[in-house]
Amino acid sequence: MSLYIRTVVIGVFSWACYGQNVASINVFNSEIHGHASGAQSVELLEAGTQNITGRSMVDGDGSFVLRDVNPGSYVVRIIPNASSRGIQGQEVNVSVAGSTKSSGSEPIAGTVSAGSLANPPSKKALKYLNKAQRLSESGDSAKAIEVLLSAPLDPAGAPYIHSRLGTEYLKTRQYALAVPELAEAARLLPKEPAHHSNLAYVYQMLGQNELAEKEARIGVELDHANAKAHFLLGLILLDRASGRKEAIENLKLARREVPSARFLLGQAYMLSGQSEAAQREIDDFLSVATDAQRAGAQQWVATHSGRTKQVAEVVK
Repeated sequence: MSLYIRTVVIGVFSWACYGQNVASINVFNSEIHGHASGAQSVELLEAGTQNITGRSMVDGDGSFVLRDVNPGSYVVRIIPNASSRGIQGQEVNVSVAGSTKSSGSEPIAGTVSAGSLANPPSKKALKYLNKAQRLSESGDSAKAIEVLLSAPLDPAGAPYIHSRLGTEYLKTRQYALAVPELAEAARLLPKEPAHHSNLAYVYQMLGQNELAEKEARIGVELDHANAKAHFLLGLILLDRASGRKEAIENLKLARREVPSARFLLGQAYMLSGQSEAAQREIDDFLSVATDAQRAGAQQWVATHSGRTKQVAEVVK
């Protein structure tokens, strides 16, 4: 695997963060957590335009998560199962502010309800998590790590402290230290997809691809709409000729939310001899790439230009 691909991952992966929960839907910073019994899926719509900005399948226990939500006003549309007779869809208004607080309307009688997160962090843990987050956002990850290491590990807060500590180690590229923290978070809250996705990421960075694949598959299984888990699985499978078809399918599912997935998808198409599809994906990636990403893409395409002259034209 090229060094460039790993650089792409660092640039696009985002970490699970947690904040206060309020009203009938819980908002943990950029994540909206909820519960909808008898529902099939949920959609996140911009309140003004009604444009769909996110989707999530609802797990068997009724829980769902919408991730990477920018500040703004939204409508959470809850879509019931076809077999849920008599249950109508529901729309819940949610406001996500820069301070990560939100408000939600009360469930409408006779419709699918939106309840609290099954396993929220304790108030004591939130105090440390919020302090660590502020330090991390200010660029002081070292101090954030100190705060998290001093946090008491009560049962309700431990998985979130371990998860956040692991992601801070990831941000500072201390991968060996991140592994036990993320593994413990996944053990304590095995149904949280972000814990498995982050663990897959660090295993991939350490070159432990079998373990990375295992965790990425768990992340996808827990949340079929988890774009980052699909991205990681596609990244891992890309090096394997026998896994290239599956890599393409996973990268297709990730490309809308993870722009770098388009470049990896272009690689997969190129290596599979599909030059037109490769050009299309690489061209789309270059239209949004940073200067550093563009340079890396140019280098990769130049190295593999012998496979197809057509794809090389996109970086001229």
